[in-house]
Order: sequence, then structure tokens, then C-alpha cells
Amino acid sequence: MTSRFQNSVVGFATFCASLAGPAFSAGADIIQIPAIAFTARSSTNVIGDENQGTLTNGKGNFYAAVPFTTDGAVVCQFNLVHRDNDADSEIVALLVKKSIVRGGMPFDPPVVMAKVHTGVAAATSGVKIKSDSSIHFPVLHLDSQFYYVELQVASQLLEVLGVQIVVKPAC
Repeated sequence: MTSRFQNSVVGFATFCASLAGPAFSAGADIIQIPAIAFTARSSTNVIGDENQGTLTNGKGNFYAAVPFTTDGAVVCQFNLVHRDNDADSEIVALLVKKSIVRGGMPFDPPVVMAKVHTGVAAATSGVKIKSDSSIHFPVLHLDSQFYYVELQVASQLLEVLGVQIVVKPAC
């Protein structure tokens, strides 16, 4: 049976926590989006295949929504996990935000927050991670922005495992 004192302590702790602002974990939150969850769009030449959780044989543009959950959090790093099996072409990954402006124009361009590319003449034999920590406009505004990732895969010899987005209360 719970005492009045215990109820009061729990109630007071809950009240104090609500005054502290958004709840963040002590460390970083890492949002992971596997490449096989991305959707191909009309500009995609080849949809590609799934091979043991890796997007293979794809060529073109692929998109995925980013499920951010904490308004006011800060994006600190954007990672592309890949294998670049082609020294003549590259993978480009973009973290993008699209403004939601009531009465605004729907075709106003989105803002690129982070960009990672594998580079040409940089073929790799195993899994590599390319990172961008110079995030443009890193504070999340979930009430006025949509967030998504675009993958631009230039060759069917390029393989993508996914992206990781590191989010913290501050960088």
C-alpha cells in the first residue's frame, strides 16, 4: 500500500522534472535508418536489391523520413555506413529539413543540414563510415520542420547499409 508521503515525493519529483524542460538521455541518442528502409523515387534508374540487410545493385535517389522525437535537441553528427565498390562514382547522403509554413509555398527548397559523400577513386573492400559533424542549423524544430535523408547512389556497384544520426542536448 502506498503512503501519502510516497505519493507526495513521486508527485514532487514529476513536477520538478517537468520544469527542467525536454527529457534527454544522459548520452547521445543515435537514430539509425537502414538502407533497405529507403524508398526509391521516379528519378531512380534501378531500385536495387536487399542482400543480408544491405542495399545493393541500386542506382538513383532514395528517401527516408527521420523519426526525431525531441524538439529542441541538437543534431551533432551524420554518418553514412557503406561499401564503395566503384572507384569511378560515389554515394552522396544528405540530411535535409523542409519547412512547414502555413500559407507558404510548398515548393520552397529544403535546407541541407549535413552532407556526406564517399568520393570517387576511393573504392573500399569492406564497410566504411563517412561522417559530417559540421551540421547547418542543427537545432530540431519538430513543430515547423519535416526531416528526411536522401541517398544519391551513382552506380549499381555501390552498397549502402544505412545512415546514423547522433542527437544530443548540446554538441
